[in-house]
Amino acid sequence: MHSMSRAMLAVMLFCAVTAVRAQPAPADYVATATSEVIANFRRQIALHEAATTSRALTQAGQYLFFRNRQLIAQLVDYLAQPPLEQTAPRIVALLELLDARSDWRDIDRIALLGVINETRLRLPLGHPLAARLTKAREEIIAVRSAYNREVTAALARRAAGGAGARPEWNAYTALVREQYPVARILEDLKPELADASPGRADPRVARALDDEWSDGRLPPKTVLLTFDDGPHPQFTVEILQILAHYGLRAIFFEVGQNLGAAGDGPAQVTRNAAVVAEILRGGHAIGNHSFSHPLLPKLAAAQIDDEIDVTQGLLSAAAPGHAALFRPPYGARNDLVLGEIAERGLRSVLWNIDSRDWADPIPQSIAQRVIDEAEHEGRGIILFHDIHGRSVQALPIAIEGLLKRGFHFAHWDKDSGALAVDAAPAKKE
Repeated sequence: MHSMSRAMLAVMLFCAVTAVRAQPAPADYVATATSEVIANFRRQIALHEAATTSRALTQAGQYLFFRNRQLIAQLVDYLAQPPLEQTAPRIVALLELLDARSDWRDIDRIALLGVINETRLRLPLGHPLAARLTKAREEIIAVRSAYNREVTAALARRAAGGAGARPEWNAYTALVREQYPVARILEDLKPELADASPGRADPRVARALDDEWSDGRLPPKTVLLTFDDGPHPQFTVEILQILAHYGLRAIFFEVGQNLGAAGDGPAQVTRNAAVVAEILRGGHAIGNHSFSHPLLPKLAAAQIDDEIDVTQGLLSAAAPGHAALFRPPYGARNDLVLGEIAERGLRSVLWNIDSRDWADPIPQSIAQRVIDEAEHEGRGIILFHDIHGRSVQALPIAIEGLLKRGFHFAHWDKDSGALAVDAAPAKKE
């Protein structure tokens, strides 16, 4: 059985046992779920190392990234779901697994940082396991810091004219490439991924392609910051604070299910309304990123309509007058998708500078990639995700590096319905 099929089977099993109020043994479910998360994390790294500018490899890696987001959310729900007498053995099973799995490398545990942190935050105040989860979180952060220092040292050697090797990282990536050859990953994921390219036969598609942005048609040495998959109650707020410090504005492409549920009546914003309000107060723009983040080219027309329209309704309720912008999940679109985008008067927005924060777990490395790609491209749209702690850490490093290199920043201008360039770099001492 393919590894992706095993992941889907694990999730189906979890949903089934929850429906009948019968839970699997904590150690069994936790072991299955965490093993899938680690395996997907390793596949992401293998694709990330091989991807360079390959859209197919990037799409596959992003698919695994979002798949892990779903698995992690389900695992957190399982770990922290009341009653408390069931919560404790589940969390203990996780903590014991972290100590017992000698086949996991230290960096693998970074994939479980979100599980540990989200579970810790959901526990009642004074829960006896909160301290143990905090300790596990600090240990993983220490690992990430060590790899961050390795990047810093490599960059210093590169600046001095030497080789910028990263021995610990290189050893890990050699392991994952051997375990998960890229060709095999793509073969396993082939049924899940979209294989379609847009044409120009349909006038609506031609119009959408003409309007579509990849680099935003920005002037040289100008970049636009964009953030996908939010809003997140913690990380989006922290990113907004960073942007405010530098006087920068960005575009946030929101996933509808992070705002509310799909229903027959008027759109009801039930989640993250305060975060959306803060985005708007900061002068940022908000765009549509679908409702459930599917591969849209795999869907029928009615399903594509729902993904766009339900989210449009939620955005209209949460952010009246939001930008008429749409970012297709994974950057995947075909004639049908582009036709539906054009019919609604939306502009498709892609990117040409990928932070790869969806794969790279090391903030310093993420930031340096943004700087290097911006210099290589000369201008463009930067892709970040406001759902990671590592993105929060990488963002100010990237901004500082771009400002030092003379880059300007653009923002969405509501009055003109276009991108506008800031008068001067907004660096603050």
